Amino acid sequence: MKNELAHRQGHGLEVWLHWEDDADRVMLRVLDTRTGEEWEREVPRERALDAFRHPFLFAPELAAAA
Repeated sequence: MKNELAHRQGHGLEVWLHWEDDADRVMLRVLDTRTGEEWEREVPRERALDAFRHPFLFAPELAAAA
């Protein structure tokens, strides 16, 4: 089951942080509302807040497109 830990939106991006209790992992999800592009990936539990605040640090291959 996914549990939403945090959500924010602004500047054309929506960012979610979820904890999947069945898999015991933290997931970061980002939606670019301008292009419709969306991605999700697992992030280290100890870096979850960093990932939420700076999602492109955890997806450097996408940062240039943002």
